[in-house]
Amino acid sequence: MTDTTSNWIESLRRSWLLKLAWIIAPFGAFLALALFRHASRPEAAWPSLMGMLILFGGLAVSIAFALIERRRRRASLRRLSPLQRLQMSDEANLAPLGETLRISDPAPIETLPRPLLSAMAFWGARLSKPVSTAVLVLDLTSIALLLAMVVMDDPLGALSRRTGAPLLPYWPVFITLFVTAIAIRIIGYLAQMHRYYVAQAAPSGRRPFAAL
Repeated sequence: MTDTTSNWIESLRRSWLLKLAWIIAPFGAFLALALFRHASRPEAAWPSLMGMLILFGGLAVSIAFALIERRRRRASLRRLSPLQRLQMSDEANLAPLGETLRISDPAPIETLPRPLLSAMAFWGARLSKPVSTAVLVLDLTSIALLLAMVVMDDPLGALSRRTGAPLLPYWPVFITLFVTAIAIRIIGYLAQMHRYYVAQAAPSGRRPFAAL
């Protein structure tokens, strides 16, 4: 692996934007499938096709990064003694993309823009248990409803027939659930990062969000 490739991968590992996009990316599958199954106009098939291409493109990128990381690990193993190579032979296996890019490792706080730090200080603060439970229930409910909206042929029609309620248009309901689910996941990400940076600064007595 060249130094340029190593530096590029390292910059991706430190990117807060990539970590945030990683959280939102799975929702692209909901949108692509919804367009594919429920778009009524012919021209709406193009966004669906693009969504599918992005999904398969993401899979290809994942495999490519795994191969690059395996090559790097093998190069590192070649510098070890035979016994050390035997002990660390599993290190040369293909690694998941999230592990290769160290998505679970928080970005250095000095790389975060001030608006993100402000959002983290406001939305990431510890919630009371009732509010936290309500957010969790809302998160699971929105995901379940999104899945039903995508999988069922006529979800709102079925709901209207069962309850006698007026028939609601598909896309406004889907977009409301879609945005709600993403917003909850982002707030959860901010809370996770808030806890991490506060815990990291605790031994030194620093307050990472004091200046905001």
